This record gives sequence, C-alpha cells and structure tokens, in this order.
Amino acid sequence: WRGGLDTLLIFIGLFSAIVTSFLVEAIGNLKPDPADRTNVLLANLTEIIVSMSRMNASQPLPLTEPKEFEPEPEDIRLNIYCFASLIFAVS
Repeated sequence: WRGGLDTLLIFIGLFSAIVTSFLVEAIGNLKPDPADRTNVLLANLTEIIVSMSRMNASQPLPLTEPKEFEPEPEDIRLNIYCFASLIFAVS
C-alpha cells in the first residue's frame, strides 16, 4: 500500500501544479485592464485638443466616463472551479 500512496501523492502534486498554473492565468481576468482606462482618457484628451484647436469653448465636450469594471460570469465560474479543485486536491 506504500507504493500506492506514493503514486497518489505524486498524482496530487502534479494535479495541483497544473491547476495552479491555470489559476494564475485565470485570476488575471478578475482585474480590470489598465489599458481600457488609458484609452478612454486618451480619447478625452484628443477631444479636448480638437475642441481647443477649433476655438469651440462655448459648446460642452462629449467626454466619456470610464465604465465600471465587472468581471465576466465565465471568469468568476472558472476561478471558483479552479480554487475548489485545488482545495479538494490538497485536503
């Protein structure tokens, strides 16, 4: 039974390593992409510069607000499954 236990521990270690590598990539999808906010701010700056070049100070600028970040439900589900499988494998 000792050989079977060694094989099981090796399998658990490999499984945990693979799940952890997927989890490291998947957890990044729960954070907002800083490039999105930068793109909105650059678009606003462009609108301001174009408006100033036309001397249209009397008209309001059509500035866009950055959208509030909300992760996709698929990303949340994937992270829940990865964390659950990692917890069950280790415990």
